[in-house]
Order: sequence, then C-alpha cells, then structure tokens
Amino acid sequence: MKTYKKYFILIIALLPLLTGCPEQKTVLTKVNKDGSLTRTLGNFDLRKYEGIDTIMSKVPIPIDHSWKLDTLNDTTAVLSKSFKDINELSASYATDNSSLNVYRRKVGLKKKFNWFHTDYHYSESYKGLLTEIPLQDYLTNKEIEIYKSSDPGRHPDLMDLDSISRKSMLDNIEERYDSWFNESLFSRLFSDLWLVADSANLLDRNQSNQLSAKNKTEELIKKNYTLDFLFNDSLDIEDIAKLIGQELSLDSARLITFEQLAEEADLQKRYENELFVGISEDYGSKLIMPGLLIDTNADILKGDTLSWNVDIIKYLDSDFVMTAESKVTNYWAYLLSGLVIIIAISIPFLRKVRR
Repeated sequence: MKTYKKYFILIIALLPLLTGCPEQKTVLTKVNKDGSLTRTLGNFDLRKYEGIDTIMSKVPIPIDHSWKLDTLNDTTAVLSKSFKDINELSASYATDNSSLNVYRRKVGLKKKFNWFHTDYHYSESYKGLLTEIPLQDYLTNKEIEIYKSSDPGRHPDLMDLDSISRKSMLDNIEERYDSWFNESLFSRLFSDLWLVADSANLLDRNQSNQLSAKNKTEELIKKNYTLDFLFNDSLDIEDIAKLIGQELSLDSARLITFEQLAEEADLQKRYENELFVGISEDYGSKLIMPGLLIDTNADILKGDTLSWNVDIIKYLDSDFVMTAESKVTNYWAYLLSGLVIIIAISIPFLRKVRR
C-alpha cells in the first residue's frame, strides 16, 4: 500500500500541472429556499475546450447540453445549471457520463416545514468500494481517523509522542491498512472470477469441497501475488484465473473456456478504473445552504460556503456521505402568530367595552 499511496500522491501533486486548470474540478451546489438547486462547475480555459462536448467526459459530475457555458472573460468560462428540485438533480446521475461515472453516487434534500422555521437537510453519498471485510478488523476507529486525516503526523493524538514513536506508530498503522487493502482486493477479485466460472456452469454445484477449493485458491493467490499486478503489464488477471481453474481440477477444455471468459470480462481494466481513478480525479465539492447552518461534516466552513475534498481514501472502506443541515426563519409565521395572540387578547377587552 505504500507504493500505492506514494504513486497516487505523486499524481495528485502533478495534477494541477497536467490539467493546467485545477479549478475545473470545483463543484458548487447552492440550495435555494424553495427547494430548487443551482450547480456551478468551473473555471474552464476556453483555449483548451471547444464547447460542452469536449468537456463532458473530463468533469467529475454528470453534465449535458442543458448546462450553460457562461463566459467570464476572453479565456475563462464556467458551467452552470438550475434544477427545479432534488429529484431532477438525482435523475442526472442515472445517465452519468462524467469521469467518475463508475461510482454509485446519490444526492438527497429533505425540506421540513416547522411553522416558525423550515429545516433543510442535504446529503451527497459515495458508495464504499471495498466493504466486504471491515477495516475495523485491522484498525481501531481512532487509527482509521488518524490514517485518513490530511496530515497523520500532526494528528492531535500523536502530538505528545516523540518523532521516533510517532513514526513507528504511523508505520504500524499503514502496515495493517496494507494488509486490509490486499485482503479486501483479493477477496473481491476472487469473488468476481468465481462468478465468471459459475455463470458459465464450469463449477460442480455438488462438489463438497468447493468452499475449501475457493479458500485454498484465495490463499494461493495472496501468497504469490501482490498489489503490483494492477500495474505490471507482464501479469494479467487471466493468470490468476488459471490458478483457480487448476485448483478446481478443471479439464483442459473447461480451463481454456474459463481463461477466455476471464479475459473477456476485462476485470483488470475495471479494477484500475473503479479503484484508482478516484485518486487522480479527486475534486472539491462546495455547498451553500439557505438560512442558518445547524450541522455539517464539511472539512472547511468559510462564510456561507461549506467545502469537502472528495478523494478515494474517504470511501474506499465505507460509504462517504457529505451532509449539511440548516434552517430558515419564517418571519411571517411570527407576525401571524403575534397577530393571532393580539386578537385573542383583544376579544375579551372589546366585549367589556361593548357592555
């Protein structure tokens, strides 16, 4: 996992230089009092793009030709669109053509009228990628918090330790995280390959030692291969399929069929896209809520704008949900209530006057 982190940290560091326009990865969502929403994405260097068609596949959220490309100056523009409600925004993810379309994302907005104020609850979620094996089996919740922090070495729980003890603890946490990652990755890979074999009726459903064979093969794979198989062109997932087929004692014909099916499934490409595109495609998500902010899990609050940095480390082992709650005071409700109270108090007095 150290190679994995250093490799993609380098990508992230170079990303602004490669794109030349990092602001195009900033998404601003504004929630309006009536429940409508406005999204803005930018900025874009017009010298590098020719209309929306050339931008669609290079942005982290789904856009289409209904978005407006607003020119700020001779060289810069932003994309924007207004959504009448959260359902319209949510529906846009059904035809996601963005650079992060492999992730199962959902957006939600609940608006609740409470007479004197109206409550708003916004959420945007990313489905965890490797959730079959709990990370808590390897790290405590506090260690997970430390590992996922932007600067683990400066985490408050480590500040009282000397530099040697701090490094030792961080190395130990990373080593156990590596173990979890490899265990999870291989477990998912094996399950996918097993389904390929099962869907082609290559497995004997009455085989009493099927589970044993599966466990033995999984151990064999983990023993002989490392994470490098995702980056090493000389090693294909088909090689791992061959190991599985041999362990299952498939005859030559069924073994060849299995290897061909594994190749056609193109799992290596799918794994690289699903598990790693999110690291080089991290982006900033900003949100403006109506009224007074009540609660949020945002990374940064500046003025009325909430900010999150969306990167794969946040939703690799569990769902990542960005949330914010606010309330808008209904001043008319106070005026109306006051008027009702005045009338209620005045009625007995008026009756006495009439008498």
